[in-house]
Amino acid sequence: MFGFLTFGGTYARAGVILSYVSTTPQGSDFSYEYLVGLENNTIITVGNFVTLYDFDGVIIDSATYTASAAAPASSFTFSYMPIGITPPGETPTDDATLLNLVATYNSSTSYSNRTGGTIMIGQLQVLSSVGSTGLIEFASAAIDADTGGINNASGQITGPAVTAVPEPATMTLTALGALSALVRRRLRRQAQRDAV
Repeated sequence: MFGFLTFGGTYARAGVILSYVSTTPQGSDFSYEYLVGLENNTIITVGNFVTLYDFDGVIIDSATYTASAAAPASSFTFSYMPIGITPPGETPTDDATLLNLVATYNSSTSYSNRTGGTIMIGQLQVLSSVGSTGLIEFASAAIDADTGGINNASGQITGPAVTAVPEPATMTLTALGALSALVRRRLRRQAQRDAV
């Protein structure tokens, strides 16, 4: 059994899950690597997916997937979109100004896990121009092997940190507040000098 998501995140329920491996410099960009796991009692089949939300600085067409020796030569296709595909019942934070990475399973061979634990089916690698890390959200959908219903997984995982830029109005209010404090201070000093 693999210890998925023990470092760099948490997850809920079952399905296709991710485990953060590392962030390494690659030229002027940064490579983010994740293990892709299949929880017990889950089937992955055509159309099932994993979405990494708000993947700051993602480099379009940089994502790759390598199947593990234990898994069939499965494959994912990747899309980059401002609003990610989300499984029913999940409500991740999704900022439309940041791209999401959606990995969609497209192999004609379904893969089932009934081992009693989580199995690794491969490794996902994607490039970002952002090297600082923070927690981002992910969600996935696969098939419940017993009921045929959807097996979701969701949670937080290490990814490129979202770079916060203050809005112009916030910066203006901050500057006005500082200016106001400076004026009050000068008036107070002037009043103290006049009183002496």
